[in-house]
Amino acid sequence: MNVSSVARLVGTSPDSLRRWCEEYAPYLSPSAVPPKGTERDFNTHDIRILNYIGAQRKAHALHDEIREQLVTMQRDGWAGLPPLPEEWEEPPPDGRIAVSDAAQHSQHLAEIAAQGIVIAQLRESLQGATERAERAERELSHLQASERATEAEKHELALELERARGEVATLQARLSGYALAGDRPLPLAVIILVTALAAVAVVIVLLVVVRLVLG
Repeated sequence: MNVSSVARLVGTSPDSLRRWCEEYAPYLSPSAVPPKGTERDFNTHDIRILNYIGAQRKAHALHDEIREQLVTMQRDGWAGLPPLPEEWEEPPPDGRIAVSDAAQHSQHLAEIAAQGIVIAQLRESLQGATERAERAERELSHLQASERATEAEKHELALELERARGEVATLQARLSGYALAGDRPLPLAVIILVTALAAVAVVIVLLVVVRLVLG
């Protein structure tokens, strides 16, 4: 079970739950306190412990008092750890999950799938733009070495090269944003950053084009 689902059951915020996981890590499973960058996954025993911690905190117990109680219960094979209500058992006996959890998981998978399509399209566009830039650069180099090429031909090809380079820079900036997000939907801050980088790339290209036209 994930952080949001457990936090909802225990009656606390996801941030508080994550903090409890770090404070009481010795009493939780490795999947509840995974390496950085790995999503937490709580089993039934983890939920029992976190529910107990939540109840003690609501009773205004101090951190050291809760820790001492956990140490005692751990030493006794967790015999004194209160069970969860039957409706909290994870997974349920019939293997089904709550509708809300299923809907949340399905939505997350759909967002990842949609993001994967966008990334594939961006990569394809980037490959095409890169090939156009390389081709324009080769042709421009050939024209500059040719005595029969006119200045107009060189100027037009130079503009095409700068446009292709600008498109490459824009696409690379957008893909970098998705790389920062990993397998999760892009957060708003990353979208703003990517948009800003893309805008800067376009402005640079426009300035180069204007300079070429006026020059």
